[in-house]
Amino acid sequence: MRRGFLSLTGLAVVALAATSRGQQSPKAAPPPQIDHELSCRVCHPGAVRGLRQSPHAGLLAADFTATTGQGACGSCHGDLSAHANAAGRAGEASRGTIPLPTVPKVSPSACASCHPDVEQPTSRGLHLLQIVGSGAAPLPTPGRERLQEIAEAAAEPRIDWSGFAELGYRFVHRSGSRGAFRTDLDLPSTALLRDFELRGSGNVEAAFDQLRFYGRDVGDPRWDVGASLHDADRFDVESTYSEANYRYDAAGDYHRVDRDSRDWTTTVGIGPTTLQGFLSYTDRRDDGFWLTRRIGDRSLPVQTFVDGVASPRRFRGHEGELGVRGHAAGLRYLLGIGYVDERTRNRWTYSQPSTANPAFPASEDLRANSRLDGPTARILVARDDGPVQFELSGTYRDLERNLVTSGTAAGFDTAPFTTTTDGTGRGTGRLSTWALEATIELSPTFALQSFTQYRDYEERLALDLTDVRTSTTTVTTSTRISDRTAQRLLDTELRLSWRPIDEFELGVGYGLAREQLRVLAPGPADPMDFRRGELDDDGFVADLRWQFAEHWTLRAEGRDFVTDGVELHELVPERSRFAKAHLDWQNDDQRAGVFVRHRHNDNDVSGHRLDAFATGVTAGTMSESVTWSGSYTFSDTVSRTRTNFYFDPDPNPQPTIVGFDGETHTWTADLTLGPWDDWQAELGGALTRTTGSLQVTTADFRAGVTWRCTESGRLGCEWRRVEYDDRGAGAPGDDWTADLLFVYWRHEW
Repeated sequence: MRRGFLSLTGLAVVALAATSRGQQSPKAAPPPQIDHELSCRVCHPGAVRGLRQSPHAGLLAADFTATTGQGACGSCHGDLSAHANAAGRAGEASRGTIPLPTVPKVSPSACASCHPDVEQPTSRGLHLLQIVGSGAAPLPTPGRERLQEIAEAAAEPRIDWSGFAELGYRFVHRSGSRGAFRTDLDLPSTALLRDFELRGSGNVEAAFDQLRFYGRDVGDPRWDVGASLHDADRFDVESTYSEANYRYDAAGDYHRVDRDSRDWTTTVGIGPTTLQGFLSYTDRRDDGFWLTRRIGDRSLPVQTFVDGVASPRRFRGHEGELGVRGHAAGLRYLLGIGYVDERTRNRWTYSQPSTANPAFPASEDLRANSRLDGPTARILVARDDGPVQFELSGTYRDLERNLVTSGTAAGFDTAPFTTTTDGTGRGTGRLSTWALEATIELSPTFALQSFTQYRDYEERLALDLTDVRTSTTTVTTSTRISDRTAQRLLDTELRLSWRPIDEFELGVGYGLAREQLRVLAPGPADPMDFRRGELDDDGFVADLRWQFAEHWTLRAEGRDFVTDGVELHELVPERSRFAKAHLDWQNDDQRAGVFVRHRHNDNDVSGHRLDAFATGVTAGTMSESVTWSGSYTFSDTVSRTRTNFYFDPDPNPQPTIVGFDGETHTWTADLTLGPWDDWQAELGGALTRTTGSLQVTTADFRAGVTWRCTESGRLGCEWRRVEYDDRGAGAPGDDWTADLLFVYWRHEW
């Protein structure tokens, strides 16, 4: 009889937990996460009724979750997870394979939380079910005032605040190339709010569930802040703002870029998470200054190039979306419609002595303004559990482009001349993308997985240009350029997964990629120019995870096809192969591993080839006072491609093959000492050395120490040394060294 009761109790607990979460497949379901408070009331109804008859009946209505992390039962009995999980395995308990479940006893400290002034024996809190008229003496009523205070506190709005802030000052000392330092690191001496977060959690009666403010690196060239306000049944608001400044100021033909970007995104959701309407708005700004290269006088028999042409650019983008999102019947869904408006301004200007006759100037002042706007749409439908899991997503954009350009130019060929240019352009662009990822569980050991993505892009452009050239005579020339750019890309793979035991999983499959390209043809083609074509690639895919010993795991993955055709560029592979393998060992707080990777891409049309091989080892350990980790990586890379940039004026320009052939060695190490009492220290570093067609050495070493000088405050100091050396590559002047010292205070509340 007792065994039968325990079995039924365990089944009731498991069924209750499964009902609260919904159905899950036998293979994918994790161990049941039992609602301990609810299962107490299901399995012990007599004790619950007895508690209602006792002076402690108010405990059933009080909310202890925010203060103790437990429900009403756990507030006195403590952690009930072991008891509830044992009850859920009542069948094993009846066979003696696990201990019989017992109810945790009430400790005196639990009574003291409500009766701090009087020591109460725990036996006075018994709440056995009393039969009416049995003559049992009523239990005493200590602490009734305290129980009333608990009930009143639960009915009042309450917000619990927590957070931290890390504020300090960074000192920077640099030697060597200032331009290369700004290009690579660009961290100035400044006051810095490196990290902060303020979080407020409200109870049931509060105006919200959670409020959060956060930010990182406020004071640096690249920083971001954000805020969110959430209530599960009413609304969800989130807003983020970021700024970034990028500079390229090193030696070379294109030796200066100064770009500032700002992004602000706000999303507001109204309604419960099951069915919520939302509105989002994104504002993007990008202002930059480039020094670029332009073609000089086009009428000269050998075209010249002008370096250092000032080119300021301005971008303003606005995008809004309105839609609904939620979940129902095991499905997640989202449907949104929106509008995009992007505006760009470009300018190119220079003035210098003419090549043919330096007594006359050669100059250009050209402006181009463009606008891209139109409607957008987005859809998502997904199911995350059950024997069939999938996620289907799609986007669509139907945009219109308008272009206006005007400018003047001057020069000298056989006589001085001036040219006035005016142009207008109009075009359309349509983009649709679809992606489907699905998993079908065929049996407890077999599953079928598939992934498919499709991209269809087409842009049409008609550009009318009018040039009025005035020299000894006036000549007007009209030019019309009309062409189409198109790309259609299909990438799909099908994989069969076999998992006979938890320690072994093998997947094998087949994939294919199809890509059709058509690019603009504004001028005469050279023999190797690529205008249109189709790329086909297919092959196998396979992956393996095998824990063949207690502490050893082998992971491997390989594929004989891949497509990188998201962008229209000359590095699209015609054939591609990729393989990698990891062997890992882990024992409690110790770990080690070795890996190897290889990738190959090639395209005969563009002359592109990439062979990249890498291997390395990692190791680490963790203890109460010492944690360390280290790694070594070796890579060998051979890369080349045919480029259409012609660096030297030539009456018969030829495409140039550029690339890299070399080896790279990288060492990393990290060591953490402590905490010892209130102290903690950290050491770390990385060293990278590249040899071959490029010879560069970079080093990054750091050390830090923190001292908890108050209960909620910590004083810290970090030192960092960064070095860059490329003298071996024959490009002196870009070497630099920097020492950075950051002194900060971290406060927690």
